[in-house]
Parts: sequence; C-alpha cells; structure tokens
Amino acid sequence: MLFFIPTGTDVPIYHWPLATGGLTILNVLVFVLQSIFPQEAQWFILEFGVLNPLTWFSAMLMHTGIGHLLGNLIGFALLGWIIEGKVGWWRFTLICLSIGATANAITQAIMLGASTGGVVGFSGVVFGLIAMTMVWAPENEMRMTCFGIVFIRPFAFHFDITLSTLGFVLIGMELLIAAFSGFQMSTEVIHLIGAVTGFVLAVLMLKWRWVDCDGYDLISTMKGQRGKRVRTIADEKARQVRIEKVKTVARREKERGLSMVENYVKQGHYDLAVNRFNLLKKNDHSLVMTEDQLVTLIQAYDADESTKLNTIPLLTAYLEHYDRHRIPFTLMLARIHVLMQDRPRQGVKVLKTLTWEDLNRKQKDFVRRLLDRAKQMIADGVLEVDEET
Repeated sequence: MLFFIPTGTDVPIYHWPLATGGLTILNVLVFVLQSIFPQEAQWFILEFGVLNPLTWFSAMLMHTGIGHLLGNLIGFALLGWIIEGKVGWWRFTLICLSIGATANAITQAIMLGASTGGVVGFSGVVFGLIAMTMVWAPENEMRMTCFGIVFIRPFAFHFDITLSTLGFVLIGMELLIAAFSGFQMSTEVIHLIGAVTGFVLAVLMLKWRWVDCDGYDLISTMKGQRGKRVRTIADEKARQVRIEKVKTVARREKERGLSMVENYVKQGHYDLAVNRFNLLKKNDHSLVMTEDQLVTLIQAYDADESTKLNTIPLLTAYLEHYDRHRIPFTLMLARIHVLMQDRPRQGVKVLKTLTWEDLNRKQKDFVRRLLDRAKQMIADGVLEVDEET
C-alpha cells in the first residue's frame, strides 16, 4: 500500500493560513460532536429527498469516519494554504463555503427525487480547491511525500509535481471512475461537481480582478501575458486611497500656504507674500491671488520707484483674471513697458487692449503722449529685448 501526502509548495504565499487552520479545527470539532451525539447529527446530514438549505453548509463539515476526515484535511491543509495565501482569510472562508454549499445544492437538485441517500464530507471543497490551483498556479509545484511497505520493509521518497498535473491526475481519476459507472450519483460525481464549481469560481475571480496571481495564472499564460501582473480591485482601491491621501495633504498645504499669503499681505510683508505664492503656484499653476491681494501689492510696489518693475507679473495676473481696475492698471503696465523697460512695441500692444470710448479725457491724453513716445522710440531704432532673443 502506498500513501501520498502533500508536504510543501513553491507557490508565493502572501497571507497566513488563519482560515485554513480555523476550518480544520472546526471540522475536527464537528466530527467529535458527531461521534458523541450521532442521533442529533442526523439532522445536519444532507438527505437527497429532503430540501433543507441549512444542510448544504452543515453536511460539508461532517464525515463518516476518522479515515474520511484525515483524507480530506491532509489535502485541505496545503491546498488551503495556497488559495488563502493569495486572497486572505475572509475571502478564502467565503470561497470554501461557496464551493461546498453550491456543490451540495447542485447534488441535491439532481437527486431531489431520490428517497434515500445523502452527502457528508469536505471532499467537494477539496476538489474545488484543486481546480482553483490549476487555474491560479498551474506551473507551481507541490512537494509530495510517498511512503509504504514493500516486503516488510518501509520506504519513503519525495517528488515534485506541478499543480496542473496533480489536478489532471486527481480529477481525471474521478472522471474515469464516474464514467465507468455511467455518471450515476456517487462520491466521484460529487467530487467532480466540486471541481467544476471551484474552476468556475477561480476563472470569475480572475476576470473580476479579485485575486493577484502575479501573471502566472492559466488565463494569463493562455493569452501570452505570462508574468504580466494585473492590478486587482483591492490594488486599485489601495491606490485610490493613497492618491486621496496625497490630495488631502496637498490641499491642506495649499490652504495653509494661501492663509500665510493673506497674513503677509495684511502685515505689509509683500515680498514674503509674493515668494510664498510663487512656491504654491509651482504645484498648482491654476492658483490666482484674490483681487484685493493683487491691488494691495500693485499699489504698494508702484509707490516705490525701486520696486515698480515688480508690478509687471502682478499687473499681468490682474488683467488676466479681474476687471474692476482694468483701465488704470493697463495704463500702468503700458507706461512701465515704454518708459522703464524701453519696450515701446510691447507698450503699444498693451494699449491696444483698451477701448478708446471707455477712457476719460485725462486718460486719453496720457495714451496719446505714451503712444507718441513709443513711436519716437521705434523710429529711433530702439531694439527691444524680445527682438534680440
């Protein structure tokens, strides 16, 4: 007699097998209670002729004997480690319950007209997990330990087998036995129902991006995208959370910076206000000072001959976004270009943005004098900086 026990795997494990251990202990406890209270346990067995959805769940935790229990739990321990290692404890728990309950429900639906017979055992879940490993980690290997006795001498050896090959062997054997019996309801058919359920669930979870297989799953391999990682829904949610955190921090920093700008303007620290605002604008080019801030800064800088040139970017920003002081600030900007920067063409360009009818007599006189000055400079061959560059 030969015995095969799975003892290891090279599948990447990202979560501790908490649910695997918990479900193993639960199976053992239920078996103990089943042994102590055999009559009461009959209520929890799935009977073919009795429709009771509760037994779709309870029956999977019950076993016919210690051999039946150990046979299921030995395989479940490592298979559970693989599947739970990819999805975590709560998703894995739902997977096991879904496979077991669905397989039992399908079995009962098929046998609903039968008057005798029933189902117990965790093997439907185990075969469902086998099918899932074939989809999620077909190229990974499982270490198998084989031991037995030949001519009264014990022996043991180890070998590695890919999960896809192991699945084909185990499920293929069940399929072959079921075929010989004409696929009449049997343990093998129940195993096959569990395998099909697990296979469908594995494919759907990949399609819905509920699991990360690092691009080594069956579907990625078949598509020629082997090793190409696809973000799961959980990855996307975590990424969005990180983005929102960054946005929140940036928003708070911007609010704090704008508050500092406002305080600097009120306190007369105009250079600090402009420098602080320019730092904020590097991260958000859409930022604009308030109209009152710009007016205060423009008037403050224009009042001092040494800082008049500082008004140029402030005037430009004001004229781009506000209108209340449009005419005087346009004249101020044109005057600076012509008289302080020797840029007559730029000054004329600024003046052309004004409508003659909107100007009062004093402003019209100013425009005439400034235009005459600009024309004289152009006639004298003044070369503007923009033309040199």
